[in-house]
Amino acid sequence: MKPLYAATLAIGLSLLALATGCSNASQQSNLRLTSARSGELYKQSLPVGVADMQPAGDTDVVVTCQTNGASGDCAPVKHVLHVRVLWQQGHTIKAQDRDASQNAAIHWYVTPVGLTDGTPASGLIEYHGTGLVRVERSGDQIVLTIENARVLPTTVSGSGMVDRLGTTTLKGTIVARQSREETTVALGEVRAVLAAARARAAEANLQVGP
Repeated sequence: MKPLYAATLAIGLSLLALATGCSNASQQSNLRLTSARSGELYKQSLPVGVADMQPAGDTDVVVTCQTNGASGDCAPVKHVLHVRVLWQQGHTIKAQDRDASQNAAIHWYVTPVGLTDGTPASGLIEYHGTGLVRVERSGDQIVLTIENARVLPTTVSGSGMVDRLGTTTLKGTIVARQSREETTVALGEVRAVLAAARARAAEANLQVGP
């Protein structure tokens, strides 16, 4: 099993540009990613995220971090992982609305922050998928256990943005702190990132996202 940062120099601006700089909290999310393209197994820690768990069981969790670029001439990159759990075991839900093998939607966004000389950078990689996620809560701490999920790149735009993973399976745990207010802010930032990426793509006559 390889740490993601071990592959950073070979990958450039991609999901694998995640590095130990993301791991700056005492309690961390620990994920394992297996690329269907290469067969490689990677592991990655992320800081504690924020969560909004509703009484009905649906839950939003957002984890963000920023790392330096893969090399000196690459822009720093920001990562936003958003997991939305649609239902949980123990909560009543209509049978037609429930898929026993998938109860969560997963989005992982990678965007450049800016070049080292201060020049604004643009681009977006989005990995999207679904999976089976178990949710546990103890006080204000929420832990998601991703039992099995699959994500694939749905958007790759911008100079230097490269997807080296392709379709990828994802397992592991995500630790978050219950805060409806902070989660609302984080989701607003996600929408702003996507809107900006689509606007830049439109200027370049490119099609980004759905």
